[in-house]
Amino acid sequence: MKKSVIFLFFLLLAACGKENGITFCEGVNREGEGVKCGTKFEAGDLTALVNTEAPFETASIKIDVFQVDGRHEEKIESLNVETRPDDTRKAVPLSLYQGGKFKVRAIKGDNALAEGEVEIIEN
Repeated sequence: MKKSVIFLFFLLLAACGKENGITFCEGVNREGEGVKCGTKFEAGDLTALVNTEAPFETASIKIDVFQVDGRHEEKIESLNVETRPDDTRKAVPLSLYQGGKFKVRAIKGDNALAEGEVEIIEN
């Protein structure tokens, strides 16, 4: 039992480490940290926070937004977002007014930097 608890502790600790990903929030504060983040939102505007371990090393990244229906993904939007080469985090405003599940992918050149999924509930 004790070994199981210790294993779970280290598993949670590893999961909380910094990694590539996209977090969805209602906005960001002055420090650039997400405010009211989650995986489900009512239809409207939200912020995608792109986080990477390594610096972007480019002046812009591409953000692709896909609507997901089971195994089918349909690209519904593509944005070019300015970045600073030494940044590892970028807040990207999104407008999602249609209900459903969405996947957002940050891309540099031909390489995916991070991705995340969000569900939009029509109000």
